[in-house]
Amino acid sequence: MISPEGPRPRVAVLSFILGILSTPPFPFSVLTGIPAILYGRKALHLIRTGPQPYRGLALARIGVALGYFSMVIILLLIVLILTGVLKP
Repeated sequence: MISPEGPRPRVAVLSFILGILSTPPFPFSVLTGIPAILYGRKALHLIRTGPQPYRGLALARIGVALGYFSMVIILLLIVLILTGVLKP
């Protein structure tokens, strides 16, 4: 059960922070994008199936979304560099 009142899992907050740090202006995209996705999915599972009502669903979702976004950008940049469109 998702509740507006109750504890917020630390993994949801961690996913959100790592997701922000994985966005393109930051140089940590590769190092923080994948953990943002993993921690976010763990938080989503905990929020949905936990023994007590948790909040932090939005933080976990945003962390996962930003993690996936950064991974897509990184893969796109790699493809553009390998095809010669961008010079490193």
